[in-house]
Amino acid sequence: MARSRHPINTLALMLKDISEGEGDLTQIIRITSQNELGDLAHYFNLTIDTIKRLVLTIKKETSSLAQTGTELASNMTETAASINEITANIQSIKNQTKRQMVGVKGTNGTMKQVVEHIDRINDQIQKQADCVSESSSAIEQMLANIQSVTQSFIKNKDNRVVQKPQFLNNFRLKNSKMRSILQDLFDNQPGY
Repeated sequence: MARSRHPINTLALMLKDISEGEGDLTQIIRITSQNELGDLAHYFNLTIDTIKRLVLTIKKETSSLAQTGTELASNMTETAASINEITANIQSIKNQTKRQMVGVKGTNGTMKQVVEHIDRINDQIQKQADCVSESSSAIEQMLANIQSVTQSFIKNKDNRVVQKPQFLNNFRLKNSKMRSILQDLFDNQPGY
């Protein structure tokens, strides 16, 4: 409380201190006169009280903002760490995908080779099946001819062949050794 005989000087000094940032906002001016000077002191005291409340509100809000700033900084640190972890996970997935693509390409190449080998084996099996079929037909023909030959033999009572069949002249054997054996068989029989 400032009490002075010269209230205007006291008021001027208090305003000067406040304007320079050094003023004590808890002081008030006590002027009880009911004139212009009393009104000035009264409104000065109201203004100082309003400024004091504003300063307290600003301090409180500054403290709250500082705490919010600290929390935001902490959250930003956590967010940055999470982003770094997510980025590392994405890079890891990207690398795994690249490795899998290389593996798939290798497997694809191997599968193409396997299919080509299977196709070649199928071709060889088909050729062998054709050869077996041709051989089977030739064997069937040969068996039919042998049966025809054996049925055309006529044996006498001495169990000797008495008639040489004419089929050898018409018999087309692909195997010359078989033809030679049959020819020798008939040539070595008496009566031919």
